[in-house]
Amino acid sequence: MNFGNTPRSVLGEAVVGADAKPAPQSNWELNEYLSLSKVLDLEKELTGEVFKIHLDADDHTSGHYDAELTHHIEEVFVSKHRDIIRSLDGYTKDLGEMLDTVDSSLAIYLFDELLQSIKY
Repeated sequence: MNFGNTPRSVLGEAVVGADAKPAPQSNWELNEYLSLSKVLDLEKELTGEVFKIHLDADDHTSGHYDAELTHHIEEVFVSKHRDIIRSLDGYTKDLGEMLDTVDSSLAIYLFDELLQSIKY
């Protein structure tokens, strides 16, 4: 994942202008964005590994062709994890934009409320 768009408040950089706020103190835990980004990265890695398994199972030349496994991966895994990655990417983007405000604790609260309102 490209961490070049990480909110300034998460990186501990000073926010200037209208968005200025006190620097985070040592007891503040503002790692939500990085945690969400890590989950997204892990899902992408998992999907990449499953894709490698799919390629091996779908290889007609090496004699390892497994139609049942290929079908299962395509029907069950791909659509489910595509939706998960898409959702996590959207949440990461939304949280990053929300954290670039004056009061990041309010942004985290509102983001938590957003997640609780979503029907799974």
